[in-house]
Amino acid sequence: MLTGPQRLTLIAILNRLIPADRFPAVSELGAVAFVEARLASSHTAAAPGVLAFLTELEQPTPDGATDIAFTTATASEQDAWLARAFADRAPAAESAAGGALAGASVTAPLSILMELAAQCWLGQPHSGAGDRSPWSMIGFRPEPDGMVWPDTPVSMPAIGWSEVADAYDAVVIGSGPGGATAAQVLCTAGWRVLVVERGEWLGAGDLPADHLRNDRSATGLLPPTSPESSGDPRVLSAGSTKRVVYPEEAVLWHRNPMTVGGGSRVYGAQAWRFSPSDFRMASRYGVPAGSALADWPIDYDELEPYYSSAESLLGVAGGEGTGGGPGAEGRRGCPFPMPPTPDSPLAPLLRGGAEVLGFGTGPVPLAVNTVPYAGRPACLRCGSCVGFGCPGDMKNGSHNTTLTLALRTGRCDLLLATQVGRITVNSASRADGVLLLHQGAGGVERRTIRARFILVGAGAVESARLLLNSAHDAEPHGLGNDEDMVGRHLQGHVYSGGLGLFDEDVQDSRGPGSCLATSWFRHGNPGVVGGGVLANDFVPTPLNAWNLLRNHAMIDKWGLGTKTGLARNYRRMALVLGATQEVTSASSRVSVANEVTDRLGLPVARLSGGLHPADLHTAAFLSEQAVRWLQASGARSTTSMYLYPSVGPSGFQHQAGTCRMGEDPRRSVTDRWGRLWSQPNVVIVDGSTHVTNGSVNPMLTIFANSLRIADHLLAAG
Repeated sequence: MLTGPQRLTLIAILNRLIPADRFPAVSELGAVAFVEARLASSHTAAAPGVLAFLTELEQPTPDGATDIAFTTATASEQDAWLARAFADRAPAAESAAGGALAGASVTAPLSILMELAAQCWLGQPHSGAGDRSPWSMIGFRPEPDGMVWPDTPVSMPAIGWSEVADAYDAVVIGSGPGGATAAQVLCTAGWRVLVVERGEWLGAGDLPADHLRNDRSATGLLPPTSPESSGDPRVLSAGSTKRVVYPEEAVLWHRNPMTVGGGSRVYGAQAWRFSPSDFRMASRYGVPAGSALADWPIDYDELEPYYSSAESLLGVAGGEGTGGGPGAEGRRGCPFPMPPTPDSPLAPLLRGGAEVLGFGTGPVPLAVNTVPYAGRPACLRCGSCVGFGCPGDMKNGSHNTTLTLALRTGRCDLLLATQVGRITVNSASRADGVLLLHQGAGGVERRTIRARFILVGAGAVESARLLLNSAHDAEPHGLGNDEDMVGRHLQGHVYSGGLGLFDEDVQDSRGPGSCLATSWFRHGNPGVVGGGVLANDFVPTPLNAWNLLRNHAMIDKWGLGTKTGLARNYRRMALVLGATQEVTSASSRVSVANEVTDRLGLPVARLSGGLHPADLHTAAFLSEQAVRWLQASGARSTTSMYLYPSVGPSGFQHQAGTCRMGEDPRRSVTDRWGRLWSQPNVVIVDGSTHVTNGSVNPMLTIFANSLRIADHLLAAG
């Protein structure tokens, strides 16, 4: 792809972007081939500009627009030019004829090259470099020395397309926490159940510790849990933005892992309970203008026994309380099944800082085995947890708990790589089954399966899309959508917090990393609707750490300073983050874009709306508290940080709300038992039913609510 002169220029630039010292320059780590391969694939749109930049950088023009021939300049001249370029002060590279970069800053292609160089430098282990590798340089330890992972399941007992029966007691759509948990309850009671999973089973060998294709890395490379890019677009329609988006754009596409276990296959496994006030947001705070804030039709006490059951089924490690105060959790019916994770080096400092500020702290509850549990071994504390699958089966999700229990009954069939195209109805306009779609060797195969009950647990975006794509004569706007409520109230979690640098090492790459939190700011904050938990974050990957420190001016943007800065600060950096309780809005929604279809010919999801102003106000408040906490704990340098979509609705973290429960059919999609008002044998079992999404990660609430809904289904069905 690169010409000889372009390659020489690229080498020269790479050697200044990440130069050699006692550790190799990035060009010595295969960066030239890496960059060329990336430009030829996922960065194709940017490639022409980058190639023109490389060419024109070798052609100084009479008017001084390009004032350096990079390969023949001295290192100091190269650095001076790069300094001006990164400051956006270097003139645009343009030829006398008006080159490809005419009138444009060179900062854009240069930033792309810097990003790709960093991905090569920090996103790969470079094991051949030994103690001269970048990971060794910064002190990142992916695994303890001598670690040997225990054997884990290499396959999942799924059935083939031809083995699917014609009829079942229930079809469950999705194998994540909601779907798999409901399947386990029904199968244990003797029901015959088909679980349909859009993704594949990914064993430990299919989920390597790949930092470039991690579910939490914004590299533009798809993780194994993502659908194919070209075949699964969505449409973003928010304000002036109206365009097709693809899974590579994770935040705008609202990427949710699609594999056996859903998001619980690769999540960080924080296993919080909602607090009593999380179920009564409207009663406690009123309904802010422009919002659709409402109370749940159930309360904490009704869900508490199911929280306890979910903690036992999963295996949750935790300890008493997380600080008490206005946001304290409700009563507990039983203790945690396992003790909490050990402290990180940061935890004692944060505990002391909280004491200075006058609030309490406690352990972060995690669905991670701190001791052997349910036949699975204890965590070995590697440095690769959030966003990764656990190679040792020590992190607990629906794939190795509720789904496994369902399959062991012998009454559960698991069908992989299959999508439900629509929920079918009979001549009386009652739901009676599903249309299955499967990409076979000869094209798309179709099959209709009958079922007494259809349980939907595909995630808030896809569950709403399925109902809308299941329109029929009696419900022309979508199944259960007579009141235009399906797809509305899409929400997730805005994340905010603080980033701090300490004088001493505060993280040692021993996972999971997140171990100390406070609930003090979940509720009762003057002038704030809701709030959120604040906790120290998981072990950061080197690439994510570099991005954070660089973007917040805590290390140099390029050159030797970016290298030495990361080596100095990686082990001294601390993140304190929290999920913001969002204020729901009816305009934040999922609809369908009939003009755009996926690889199976189905209309795709259209995402529209945006965040309510109260969400940003709450996020700013939580960030202020996180920074105060870090400063009181001894951080010498701090900054606020936020994570939310730049445009469009929230839902890329913990999507929920599109099929909200309620007592009034005019203002909700389901009743308190997850049943569609118009089709009571269609039951929603995922986070779509959440009226509000809590001040913490909603995973445990999805497990618990699915247990509650499935129990009622048995009693009523």
